[in-house]
Order: sequence, then C-alpha cells, then structure tokens
Amino acid sequence: PRALAGGGGGGGESTLTEGNVEVIDVLTAFTSFESFKETMLLAKRNKAGGGTVSGSQPADVTLDAEMTAMLKMADQVTWKVLKEESWIKAESACSPDGIETMRVVMDTELTPAQALDMMFAEDRKEWDENITISKLPNDRYKMVMKYPYMPKLEYDIKFLLKHDFPKKDHITWVYRSLQKDGVTLDMSKGAPVGKGYINPTANGSVFCTIEELPSLFKYVPAFLINWFVTSFMLKMMQKMVTKYKKAKGL
Repeated sequence: PRALAGGGGGGGESTLTEGNVEVIDVLTAFTSFESFKETMLLAKRNKAGGGTVSGSQPADVTLDAEMTAMLKMADQVTWKVLKEESWIKAESACSPDGIETMRVVMDTELTPAQALDMMFAEDRKEWDENITISKLPNDRYKMVMKYPYMPKLEYDIKFLLKHDFPKKDHITWVYRSLQKDGVTLDMSKGAPVGKGYINPTANGSVFCTIEELPSLFKYVPAFLINWFVTSFMLKMMQKMVTKYKKAKGL
C-alpha cells in the first residue's frame, strides 16, 4: 500500500490501499456529469432494446456474416472517441442494427503473429491475469474472465479466425458464446460476442478489439462502464503487452 501525508489537523498518515485507488480511479473516470449521464442513458437504451436472431443456420456461416458486418462497420460508421493516448484509443459507435459498440485500437511493436499469440494462446495466463482461454473438442474454446467488481465469467465459445483477410497479412476473428448444449450459437441479446483484427504496420501491427456493449452491460454494472472502457481496459492491454514481451523474451 501507498501512504499519503495526513491532511486536516492531524500530523499522521492515512493509508491508500489498492482498493481505495481503484475506487478513486472509477470516480475520476467520470470527467463530468454529462459523461456519467450519457453512460446511464446508454445502459437504459441497451436494456430496453431487444430481439433475437435465428440460430438455425450453420455456426460458421453466422460467424462469417458477423465478421463481414464488423469490417463494414469499422469503415462506414462514425466512431466517437472516448479516450485517446499516443498508442491506444477507445471509441464507441452505433451499429447499423442499432447496437451500441465499443472498440479499442492499439499500436504495438509486436508482429501480427505475435499479437495473435498474445490474445489467443492457451498459455495466455502467463501474461494476462484477467482472461484465460483453453481449447475444447470440436473447434470450441472455454473462456474465463475475471475483472474487478465482477463475478468470474466462464463460457464456451465458437471461434472463427481468418488469415490474409480481408487483405494479405491481415488477421480477422469473431467469436460468440454457445448455448448449454455446447453446439448452438447463443444469439440472444447480451450474449458474449467479440470481434477484432490485427493489421501489419511498418513498426509492428495495429490491434483492434470490438465489443457489443449489451454484452458488457450484462456483466458490468452500468455506472462502471465508463471506467471499464476508458481506464481499466486500456491499462489492462498495456500491462498485457509488457508481460507478453517478458514471457517471450522479446
């Protein structure tokens, strides 16, 4: 724990624990009442929104369509910047289907192959304390997520990855959680779904992960979303890259 010099009339010290730091971090993430209000209204809209998609078609066909829609959205919608640093940017937008979506774009010195390994290797637990991924039979994976202020999340996913798509040396992926039968895609509102891509650059690669906010709102309290998106997630990504380089001797 870190200590702060005592204020007020006392001459002692008050201890600032890691828990206190996280609470302060959450509160300072709301830079204004407007940002807090916008976050709460966003939660209300997503909760009110509804509709499910038929899951009768083959899983790979469904995921392939989601991947194509994701790439089209990345280029055609207007993204609002939520937080930007020299190496990373968090943005939000509304998809053509009316789903509030968040993306994090990060520049890294890792090659596309290394960035992919960092994200989806089964030994990810060596450099990421929040997410672990393990392979299951029949092209399925188990994803376990542990975040502050949230219960541990654990679900099976179907994963579709394409190399050299949409261009040479580009890597694109999408995953969606499965229903309890372990076979059928969960197309219900708020079901865990993730998308992203890795593109080569002159100095390494640009890495992008895209999340549908109804999925996040299902597990993250609405008042924490702003902190999660603009503070915690960015720090998590930075820490993961640093630990990955150390684990791989880069």
